[in-house]
Amino acid sequence: MDFEPSDIIAAIGVVVALASAVVGGLIAGFFSWLATSQTIKAERNRREQEAVEKINSILSALYHELKTVWPIYTDNMGNFLEGWNETKPFLVNFSGLENYYVIYYGNTQNIGLIPNPELRDKIIETYTALASLRGIWVFHQKFVDVMDASGEYFAKTKAAVPVLDVRSEEYHKARVQMGTAALLAARSSRF
Repeated sequence: MDFEPSDIIAAIGVVVALASAVVGGLIAGFFSWLATSQTIKAERNRREQEAVEKINSILSALYHELKTVWPIYTDNMGNFLEGWNETKPFLVNFSGLENYYVIYYGNTQNIGLIPNPELRDKIIETYTALASLRGIWVFHQKFVDVMDASGEYFAKTKAAVPVLDVRSEEYHKARVQMGTAALLAARSSRF
């Protein structure tokens, strides 16, 4: 095969064009890869920053929630407990036994995002103890309400007994009811 000089020039032109396309593609691909990796890195940094800000805002909100609840506790049950004479029954009525821990319960799914395991554990322990304390308050309030009701029942029954005829069935029912109320009051005062 004989090659003409024009064929060689054309072949060189094809090789140069092909080499230019390959080099240009490599350069374009490299810069495209570089731009994409920088975009991905920037997006990752932005998400990490958002996660840190979210955790910090949750921690701040939890702190302020506890800071707000503490005076409510001390102004109510705390003062009564501090001044309680343990030789007497603790028959104090409390109002406002609502659940004040809305921030904690609203963010329970985010507590696991806190990177510090000790802090995470302390938050959960604190709110579990607070929930237990609230449960005790609610139970105590029900107990005091039952005590009040049994005292009223006892007083009403005792007042009705003297006016009833001793031979009547109502008299005997009232005496049984009065005895039951007295027994309930006696059992309740042991708590």
